[in-house]
Amino acid sequence: MSSVDPEFQAMHERAQETLDYWMELARLGFSEEICKVSALKIDDLPEVLQEGKDYVDKLLTSSVTPDLRTMVKIARRLGCEFKIELVPIIKGERE
Repeated sequence: MSSVDPEFQAMHERAQETLDYWMELARLGFSEEICKVSALKIDDLPEVLQEGKDYVDKLLTSSVTPDLRTMVKIARRLGCEFKIELVPIIKGERE
């Protein structure tokens, strides 16, 4: 098992105290879900999602934060139901 640099660990712990950290985690999770549920090639997503290629690229790289309406619209276009799940944070689980 490799050890984590203490300075990096401290920086990571400070980051976890910010809303921006958790927003980025949610953005990445949404992007991952799009890729997971879609059996499509990335090049086919703009047509299915009815969005421009640039927007889909930004969506998949977490460069844009879609609002709730857009997330539901994307889920529906992928033939999915959009759900939000609240999961208790267990100390050490995301560290």
